[in-house]
Amino acid sequence: MKTDAGSSINFFFPFLERSQAVFVETEAWFDNSNKRLNSVLTRLKSYGHEVKVIERGSFATVKIDNLLYDAMPHYVMMRVPIQGVRLVPKRPL
Repeated sequence: MKTDAGSSINFFFPFLERSQAVFVETEAWFDNSNKRLNSVLTRLKSYGHEVKVIERGSFATVKIDNLLYDAMPHYVMMRVPIQGVRLVPKRPL
């Protein structure tokens, strides 16, 4: 789902890839997705996880405790919108 078409399909049919995803919310509201990602990574490090950013871009590739994830900026609409990052496990092809 790295291409534009694949990302679009994933946007309209989120259940195709998000079934194993984890949503980590931020503790503050950010106007920039990089700040949001940095906030989540700092939060994970504070809980004792080993975190390393492998690749940055629109979807960052992050290594957390020796597992690779695609980190996608995301928000959830509840009574108020909640910002965060959705961590989708990368599977070897």
